[in-house]
Amino acid sequence: MRSLVLVLDQLDQLAVELVAATNAAIVDVGAGDLSFSQWRMLVVLGSSGGSLRIHEIAERVSASMPSASRLVGRMERRGLVTSARDPIDLRGRRVALTADGEALRLRVVRRRRAMIEERLGDLPHDPNFVASLEAVVTRMAGWL
Repeated sequence: MRSLVLVLDQLDQLAVELVAATNAAIVDVGAGDLSFSQWRMLVVLGSSGGSLRIHEIAERVSASMPSASRLVGRMERRGLVTSARDPIDLRGRRVALTADGEALRLRVVRRRRAMIEERLGDLPHDPNFVASLEAVVTRMAGWL
């Protein structure tokens, strides 16, 4: 039990550091006015493989429907997402990244990876450690 507490403590600290690295990468690529919720929407849409309905976005970014709708509107005005009537259910709207939105998402991801590589590049590449990280990622999957 004690070792699980230590692992959880380290994962908590890692989460904090990764959020900080993401924020720094956002600033470095010149998108410092991008909010955490807006970034989260870029990530969610980028990993969706297409478009999502606003209620799906709301669930994945932990926002209410009205908040998610406002978020979509702000992102649309910035040219980062586009929305259109759902062709199956005309009452709903589907949201997708624009080319600019996807480009911004990729710039932030690339910058963050470069920053992380600067810090971790000289660590030994132990296959057991990599396997353990893969196991953690697999078990943590599902919140995106």
